[in-house]
Amino acid sequence: MRFADRQKKQRAWIQFSELAERHRRNIGIDEGYEQLKRAVINGEFERNGRSRVLYLHPAVTTAKMTREKMRNAVETHPPETVRRHYLAPCWIPRELADTTGQATKRKGGRCKCDDTVALDEMYRLVSQQGYSCRQAAEQVVVQGLALGDGGNASTVDRIRRKFAKKFREMSAATGKV
Repeated sequence: MRFADRQKKQRAWIQFSELAERHRRNIGIDEGYEQLKRAVINGEFERNGRSRVLYLHPAVTTAKMTREKMRNAVETHPPETVRRHYLAPCWIPRELADTTGQATKRKGGRCKCDDTVALDEMYRLVSQQGYSCRQAAEQVVVQGLALGDGGNASTVDRIRRKFAKKFREMSAATGKV
């Protein structure tokens, strides 16, 4: 629990349940978990032959999720059990989470993030809920819909700039201000 609380601020490790939740709008949460399961089994989260997946289930003392453990879980348990007890409590380092399709690195080492979901949610919050641009940006960052390349304040500012640019482009295209 302390680790999870600390990571809400530090964001050095990302929980699988959060990654699957990010897929909810695009491909569905079930498919998000399926992709993560396949990635573990295929060794995509291994470096130098060692698993980088932390397995922090409260009833288990083993701290790593390996290909073999995941394969065994899939073969012996129903999909919902695998999802809830074997995938959801897994964590991977931020840099590995960024390579799962959430973000890519560009020159200079900064994170180039795909913020489509975050911007869509911001638009909904501003247009339907009456949020200010800043409030909407803060909300999508808190919800984990926007990946950041720094602290929360820098992520909020980046999202606000992207939203303002997108809004200007939409206004120019429709002729509305």
